[in-house]
Amino acid sequence: MFHNNPEIKAFFNPAHQHSGAQQRALAATICAYARHIENFDQLQQLIGLISQKHVSFGIKPEHYPID
Repeated sequence: MFHNNPEIKAFFNPAHQHSGAQQRALAATICAYARHIENFDQLQQLIGLISQKHVSFGIKPEHYPID
């Protein structure tokens, strides 16, 4: 992902990438989403936190379709 899109590297903490914290956080989020798929209140809370974080980093809709 970073090789093809070096401009997004600034959105990621290199220490978290190196330690695996970012990967674990993504996996935990996917698991939490699946666990609460039938509970909209829980999902809304989870999505709200992720959205706030992404907005604070300046992530825009055009950043999502990258690979």
